[in-house]
Amino acid sequence: MKLIPERTLMWVTGNEGGNPMTKSGGRRIVSTSSIIGRRRSRLVMQLRLLGAVLAFAAKAFGGSAPPALSADNSPVNLSSKYGSGHFGSWFVDGFGLPAFRYQIDEQSDPRAQQPELAGGTEAQHQVGNDHIVAAAFNHGYTELWSQDRLMQWANLYQPQSQHYAGGYGYLNTDGAVFSTLWLDRPPGASLERDFGVGYFGKVLKAAGVTVQQVIYAPFGDDPLLLDDVTISNRTSAPKRVSWFEYWDVNPYDQTGQLNRGVGQPAWDSSTMTLSVSQSGGAADDTAPLSIFAAVLAGPLDGYETSVETFFGSGTRASPAGAPGAALFAFRAPLTLAPKQTVTLRYAYGMAHADQIAGLIAKYGAQPGPFAASEQSWQSWLPKADFGVSRRWVARELAWDAYLLRSASVYEEVSGNHTITQGGYYQYFTGLNWGTRSWPHYMLPMVYADPELAREILRYTISLQPQVGGQLPYGTGPLYTCPSRELVLVHSRGVQHDDRGTVGRGEARPQAVI
Repeated sequence: MKLIPERTLMWVTGNEGGNPMTKSGGRRIVSTSSIIGRRRSRLVMQLRLLGAVLAFAAKAFGGSAPPALSADNSPVNLSSKYGSGHFGSWFVDGFGLPAFRYQIDEQSDPRAQQPELAGGTEAQHQVGNDHIVAAAFNHGYTELWSQDRLMQWANLYQPQSQHYAGGYGYLNTDGAVFSTLWLDRPPGASLERDFGVGYFGKVLKAAGVTVQQVIYAPFGDDPLLLDDVTISNRTSAPKRVSWFEYWDVNPYDQTGQLNRGVGQPAWDSSTMTLSVSQSGGAADDTAPLSIFAAVLAGPLDGYETSVETFFGSGTRASPAGAPGAALFAFRAPLTLAPKQTVTLRYAYGMAHADQIAGLIAKYGAQPGPFAASEQSWQSWLPKADFGVSRRWVARELAWDAYLLRSASVYEEVSGNHTITQGGYYQYFTGLNWGTRSWPHYMLPMVYADPELAREILRYTISLQPQVGGQLPYGTGPLYTCPSRELVLVHSRGVQHDDRGTVGRGEARPQAVI
């Protein structure tokens, strides 16, 4: 029997701090004595809980203390349908990890409409590693987020200007075009959508061909997504097909709420990489990242970088070659023997120009980066056995742990990784708000990833001034502290052009952390 290791207890710890503002916008006034009284009561409850846990441990282990962390890393049975519903169902994937199959047709089923989105039907899954985060949508596209420099998207979905984010592709077989974008799935075609630990998977079946597409953030600290496209001929006759890999280029500064400029796309034939520089933004970004896409495995017969040329007079579902700047598209022609399967692999990311070649070489040399990534997640995730009737608890433990760590981002000016609150704080205001929450996220990492915990601590302490000691409400792009006026304006949901910031507090020494 597995017992819960100490680290797993931290994953369900709540945030003791509430919003200091009431719903009406007024500040709550409470007495110091009432605060102290509540804290004392909370401390008493925590001590009682600790006593109960210790008593249970003493009984379970015959009076001897359990090991600090369990050395048992064997897989846990996470198979449970509990929590499935209108949107889809839970299952265990081929790596023994939890996954959710999104099954509802959000274009026709009213149950997909969400009141908190004013009736919108967008559902998204977080795909991330220690460096970047991506939002994979039920509609079939994926947006990449970076916080290295500005808090921005690489490929914001803006269909009104023919920017469709990407993370999907087109299969051309026998003159017919089939898309892995759910919004454009052809009649009669089957398209599955799976949200998994570190990935977004889709399976398209049409015209005797199966396309399995998996977009994933490789476990670790690299600022890119990988896309494995496996194409299978299910017929008894040869098939000539072409795959068009599509990633958009539409950088968007979320803090400034404006599109960034891009340079002329460049092609590197030695690494089969397209890249484009960035410029502009609300903050003074003197060293902007480049956006890139590359072919890692499979044939290449041409590429395209022009929105106008790629989409032309056609539609999103069937491009024919709209205003806009750039995109990345690659064509892979294939002749498939009966029952033959071929896997293509692509990369898409944001990095400094002199880092791109190294990233491409690293993943171009790996035979199976997806399996390696999932095995790393499987090894890292906390495991516990609560019995057959509570397998869903074990599943939620693993799922929530994944969502916490995959919310990590790297900030170059700080030189540290941190875990953010996400939500509208990050993805609407473009600010890393909620300073008091960062240490909460740090707590489980003390056990699960001590180095990440140390970086979160450094990230937070370095903002605290020597005089006064009051931490800011959060950070903005380039590790700046937003002005009080900016915080208030964003709190009210009003756009504001004056993005004033104040400098960081005097940094504390980091050698002792």
